[in-house]
Amino acid sequence: MLGPVLGGFITSYWSWHWIFWVNIPFGLIAIWAAEKYFEATPPEPTPALDITGFILFGGGLAGLTFGLSALSETIVPEIYSIAIILIAILLLMSYFLHSRKIIHPIIKIQLFQYRTFRVSLLGNLFSRLSFGGVPFLLPLLLQIGLGYPPEISGIMLAPIALGVIVSKQFILQLLKYFGYRNLLIINTIFLGMSIWSCMLINQDTSIYVIAFLSFMFGVLVSLQFSSMNSLAYTDIPAHYLSSAASAMSTIQQISQSFGVAVSALLLRYLSTPNSTQHFGLTPSIFHSTFMVLGVLTLVSAVIYVDLKRDEGAQMISR
Repeated sequence: MLGPVLGGFITSYWSWHWIFWVNIPFGLIAIWAAEKYFEATPPEPTPALDITGFILFGGGLAGLTFGLSALSETIVPEIYSIAIILIAILLLMSYFLHSRKIIHPIIKIQLFQYRTFRVSLLGNLFSRLSFGGVPFLLPLLLQIGLGYPPEISGIMLAPIALGVIVSKQFILQLLKYFGYRNLLIINTIFLGMSIWSCMLINQDTSIYVIAFLSFMFGVLVSLQFSSMNSLAYTDIPAHYLSSAASAMSTIQQISQSFGVAVSALLLRYLSTPNSTQHFGLTPSIFHSTFMVLGVLTLVSAVIYVDLKRDEGAQMISR
């Protein structure tokens, strides 16, 4: 989440091309730290890779992400984007049919029989569709809509990271007091209101108010992620943990991409092209986008109603 801060300074004082080189030093540091601090574990026998399932599932997710992204672009005909999305859906449907016939599929469909896992996965998917695009929209609003320089718009996202850190100090206490079901429902409602609060940002808004709104968004997002992600493993047997972790990791990454794509899509369809077919992104268009995303966030709270009040209690006690 501190990436936009560094990205803003790089864009302002060097060139946006340098952003892609940032991964190299951090990657080298991660390799060094893993080598130094992780204990080596002996290899274990693993089943053969399901090549067909990998192609169907991976191709479906990639096609869905690309299709949604292309749909938000003005240079790609809509019919092509829709065709890609439909093909991706067919690939995913084919995968689910295929996975029932083999012993070791890429993603085990049996995981969905556990309600806590199912709710967590659906919550990750649909929640990130709504609020996952906020860190993408806010810098655009500040730079394009309000004329902020890149480094300032990047700094305005730093309070999100601070809110994430602060929320970690009391999330366990909140889970003990409310339980997973109530906390997720209440926090999702507050998240929707937090997204709506971005509609208050205009030319007259103080940077301190923007920083406070970013901070509160970070607190609420961290509470949501921590709750959803830990809930997923509450009832999963030990022999399914690896598959569950793979499935959750995949959904988290892909749904974050979906969130950005949906936000870009809303910006396109809520704006009106001028005579040159360029889309002018005014603050009011961003405000309308935040309004829709807030509504989608509130609707996603329905997912957590399926939880029982005491589900996840054993995870909290551990």
